[in-house]
Parts: sequence; C-alpha cells; structure tokens
Amino acid sequence: MIGIATFPLAVYCLFLTLLNGRRRPTVFSGAVDLIFLAVGLSGLFLLGPGRLFLPLNVLTYWGAGAWLLWTAFYLSVVLIVVRKLRRRIVVYNFSVVDLVPKLWEIVQELDAAAARLGNSIALPGYGVQFYIEAASRSRNVVLVATESAQSVDAWRKLESEIDRSFRTISVARGPVAWFFLFSALVLFGVSCWALFADLPTVLDAVRESLGQVSLG
Repeated sequence: MIGIATFPLAVYCLFLTLLNGRRRPTVFSGAVDLIFLAVGLSGLFLLGPGRLFLPLNVLTYWGAGAWLLWTAFYLSVVLIVVRKLRRRIVVYNFSVVDLVPKLWEIVQELDAAAARLGNSIALPGYGVQFYIEAASRSRNVVLVATESAQSVDAWRKLESEIDRSFRTISVARGPVAWFFLFSALVLFGVSCWALFADLPTVLDAVRESLGQVSLG
C-alpha cells in the first residue's frame, strides 16, 4: 500500500520541481493550485486515515468500484473546499521584491484608481482587493482576496493579465527546485521498492478488484 500511497506525492514533488526550476514565473489560480495539492496528497489520504471511513464490507463487495467511489467523494470534498476559500492567485518562482513593482504596473494599467497600502492593493473599479503573502525561501507569492464576496470575472481578468505580463520575464531557477527534486526521487524510490517488494500481493489485489468489478 505504501508504494501506491507515495506515488502521487512523488509526482507532485516532481511537478513542483518543474515549476520552481523554470526560467520564468508560473501563475495559477488558487483553485487550480489546491487541486494539484489534493491530487498529490490523495494517495496518503485514501490509503491512510481516509481508509478508516471505508467500511470493510463495502470494499469486499465492490472491490475497485469502492475505491472509485471513494476517490470521487474525496475529489468532491476538495471541490467544495475550493469553492469556500477566498480567491487566490499563486505565482511560483518570483521573489516578492521583484514581483511587487511589476504587479503594481499591471494593477495601474487595469484600474487608474488603484490604491496600495503596505502589502494590500485595491482596484475599486473592479471590486477587487487583496494582500500579498510571500515565502522568501521558496520565492513563491500568493495574492489573497481580503474577503470572499468579490467578482469572479474580475479575478480571472487579473490572473490573465498577470500571467500574460510575466511570460516575458526571465528569472533564475528557484533554489527549492533541488529540494523538491530530491524529495521526488526519494518518494519514487520508496514507491518502486514497496511495489516490487510485495509484487505478488499487489497483483493479487488488482486481480481480485477487477474480478469483483466484472462480477458486479
């Protein structure tokens, strides 16, 4: 089980390696960023604490079908959480010191009445207000809405303009890319070792699950 549980996290760490190792910033909405994280943690949750909520008789009867239903439930919960969170824009591999001046130029082009106070920026013409959170070691920045009741279209417009403007910017590779690469290699190694060490059991479990589906 540990081989299957760690594989999505290994892929997610490899994904973070690519994002932080690029020579330009990468922009995602907060919703997309959270979904990527949820997929990365899915194996650990579904086969770890999440399995406690899956009745044994359901697993025995439905086999692989039970895991599909449980995965669908997990993703549904993730989508509900995404909808409840305040709007966010995540920028990978761009230091806050370099980002703020460029971001201010974009904001002023969008709304001439834009105002800035410390790490907070408001676009009254768009009904958008956010503050800036930065992780200096990872050189990742998050723009977080000050309240949830803000225009979805306005945030999409802001994200689109930030992404378009940042595509022409060249940056150094993020130092945390090496950490995520190392983590990905370790997790891939653990996953492969666990799967091959118990390969007969894994194959039997797959055959049994497929058999349950065909019988159902």
